[in-house]
Amino acid sequence: MSTPVEGDALEHRGCVLQQPAPAAGGTPQFGCEPGSDWRQSMSMIKKLIGTRISLAPMTSEYADLLATWFNDLEVAIPTGDEAWQTITPDGMRERLASSQHDFLIVAHDEAGDTPIGRCLLFAVNHIDRTAMLGICLGDKRHWNRGLGGEAIELLLDYAFNLLNLNSVMLGVFAFNARAISCYRRVGFREIGHRRQARLIAGKYHDAILMDLLAEDFTGHRIRDLVGPA
Repeated sequence: MSTPVEGDALEHRGCVLQQPAPAAGGTPQFGCEPGSDWRQSMSMIKKLIGTRISLAPMTSEYADLLATWFNDLEVAIPTGDEAWQTITPDGMRERLASSQHDFLIVAHDEAGDTPIGRCLLFAVNHIDRTAMLGICLGDKRHWNRGLGGEAIELLLDYAFNLLNLNSVMLGVFAFNARAISCYRRVGFREIGHRRQARLIAGKYHDAILMDLLAEDFTGHRIRDLVGPA
């Protein structure tokens, strides 16, 4: 998918939103098969804390996990060019080295913490106060449980109330109805439609551009930390 603003940005960053649920904690087992048990025993630095999930700064130690997710075609095809690329742990580590505003999505419950996905801001423009948003929930055991929206709201709170951005845009394939529905619930509005944006298995698929302005964002977690104006 692509955007007229950032060229290929939407092509390689437009991400599927599958909605997760909490899971138990434990120890990472790098190199396991997609859907197997990725656990976390070391301390994760949680920067943005929600009710059922938190966002922790992404580090290179999760390159193996990300490579596992993005080589799973069921996860990767809706996200963009990861589906046709060969994603290796070393290659992912190189990407992470230059990535900013990049977070691990961590589901938490009484049993502990489990990394279930990734969300990030990219193409950040501090002059025009704009950015693109990407999200991917790679652990399929946590799909369809309603946590994706919470992760997006935490990231938007960071974007609007810490980075002081004014507009956040994302891209999604038109066939990804579940993602589009969730983005709309969070507050994103459709602003554009790119026809025949991606050819998959002999069929062209359109891409949809959506955005959200700071004035329309109702999240208040960060605002609550500084009290009333």
